[in-house]
Amino acid sequence: IQRLTQGSAAASEEPLPDDFPCHEDVVLKGKAGMHARPATAFVDIARQFECDIRVRCGSKVANGKSMLALLKLGVETQSTLRIMAQGKDETRAVAALAEAVRNGLEDEEELTEQDSHAAHAMPVLELTTPAITGIAASPGIAIAPLHRFHPETLEFAAMADDPLHETERLKQAIATGMRQLQALHEEVNARSGTKQAAIFLAHQELLGEPDLLAEAIRTIHLGHSAGWAWNLSVQQKAAEVESLQDALLRERAADLRDVGSRVLRLLAHAKNQASCMPDTPVILVAEDLSPSDTAKLDPTRVLGILTAAGGPTAHTAIIARSLDIPAVVSAGDTVLTLPEGALCI
Repeated sequence: IQRLTQGSAAASEEPLPDDFPCHEDVVLKGKAGMHARPATAFVDIARQFECDIRVRCGSKVANGKSMLALLKLGVETQSTLRIMAQGKDETRAVAALAEAVRNGLEDEEELTEQDSHAAHAMPVLELTTPAITGIAASPGIAIAPLHRFHPETLEFAAMADDPLHETERLKQAIATGMRQLQALHEEVNARSGTKQAAIFLAHQELLGEPDLLAEAIRTIHLGHSAGWAWNLSVQQKAAEVESLQDALLRERAADLRDVGSRVLRLLAHAKNQASCMPDTPVILVAEDLSPSDTAKLDPTRVLGILTAAGGPTAHTAIIARSLDIPAVVSAGDTVLTLPEGALCI
C-alpha cells in the first residue's frame, strides 16, 4: 500500500459531487484487490466510528460500513481508493482506515489458478479410461471410490398473511445463523487456523448486511413469506456480485448464497435431506460445495473432492487446502454422470 503524495495524478483528482471534504487517497496493492478478507477488515474498523464513511474507486462510491457494497466496487490491485468520512469523528476515521489499507487490511495473497498449476504439477499416470480435465484447487493424489454428494432440497410457501410475524421469523433466523457462524468460526480456527477461520467472519459480515434484510422486509410487506422474500433478496445480491469483472470477486457470490442458504434452512422445510457420507473413504463428487459444507468434511473419510463447477480461489478451495484434501474443480457436468462407487484417481 502506498500513500499518495500531494501532486500525484490520483491525489489531484477533482472531487466528485458526493465526495466528503474529509478524505484521503491510497493505492491498493497486492494480487487480489478488495476481496472478502480485506473488505471484512475494512468494515470492522469503519463500524467503530459514528460518522458516515464512503469509499470511492473511479466513479463508483460505496458505503464503507457495508462489506457487500465494497465488494461490488470491483476494486482491483493498483486501484486508487478515496476514503471519505463525515461526522464528529471523521478525521480519526479517515486516518485509521487509510492506515489500515497501507498496512494491508490483514490480507494474504491467495493462490491464483496459474499459481495452482505451476506449484502443484501432477505426475503423468497411465489411465485405462479417458481423463476428465479440471482445475487443480488443492494439491495431492487420492485413490478411492466415488460418492455423489446430493445437497438438501428446501421448500417454502411463496405467500404469507402476517407481515409482522414473517418479519420476526426472519430476524430470529438471521440471529440464529449468526450464532452458527460464530461456532463454525471457532471450530475452523481450532482445526485449521485463523486465516481459514476468517472466511466465516466474512460470512458474518455478509449476513449482517442491512440491505439484505431491508429488501427482504419490503418483499414481506408485499404479501410474501419470510423464506421467499429472503431467498429473492440473496439471489438478487448474488447476481450483482457475479456481474463484476474480477473473477476472484465473482466467486464471492458463492459465499453469499452459502450465507443465504444457512438462514433459509431455518425458515423452510427440507424436502430432501443432504446425502449421508458412507463409512468407507471416498472421493466426493458434487456440482459444487459450499464453504460451510467443506468445513464439515472429515479428511479421514473424504480423501478427495471433485466438482463440476467452482474455482481454485473460491473459499471452498481454500478450506480444502487447509484440510489437506486434494481437490479438482470446474471439471464440467460429465463428472455428475460418473457411476457411484467407481474407483478413480
